[in-house]
Amino acid sequence: MSRNHPDQAVDASRLLALREQLEARWARDYLHGPDPAAPFDFLSGHWQMTRRAFDLQGNVTAESAGRLHAGYLLDGRVLQEEYHSYLPDGRIFRGGVGLHTYIPDNPGSGRWLTASVDAAIGVNTATVLPDGNTFYYENTFEIQGATVHLRGRWFDIQTDAVSWVGAGSIDGSTWFKTYEVESRRISAAAFHVPP
Repeated sequence: MSRNHPDQAVDASRLLALREQLEARWARDYLHGPDPAAPFDFLSGHWQMTRRAFDLQGNVTAESAGRLHAGYLLDGRVLQEEYHSYLPDGRIFRGGVGLHTYIPDNPGSGRWLTASVDAAIGVNTATVLPDGNTFYYENTFEIQGATVHLRGRWFDIQTDAVSWVGAGSIDGSTWFKTYEVESRRISAAAFHVPP
């Protein structure tokens, strides 16, 4: 008994042809696409962060210092950031990594994507909408069986300073401010000294 049915040979040929088309598209997009990380140039470098957490009434419940470093990977097509938050005694209590890149969906169109791994909340991804000097994103994930909606916004983007604010929701319509981060650019030497 033959292991390959005639229809399987047709399917395999079609699959190979589709794979070749995809590989050609990926090569074209990579070699000739727009500079996908350019809108995130503002993050490149070393940053001192002040992070504040808020309760449901908008009161600050905690404040911590932190550091963020961002740099390019894959020929400038991905901007990677790594961040840490510190306790007053200098120990790290939270950290994570974010990747920002452009995903070409079709020739001439695409979307910005942020993927992050945070030691406190796990992995999440979000489509980012650049809007002039502001970047918005929104996503959902599960925490202890509940769906949580998050949104974030980078704004007041300047050469040596940037602000970020995050909001959370359980129902997707009632939002409350969860965190804000004020960052200022620092030297590479200062980055390696705990705050």
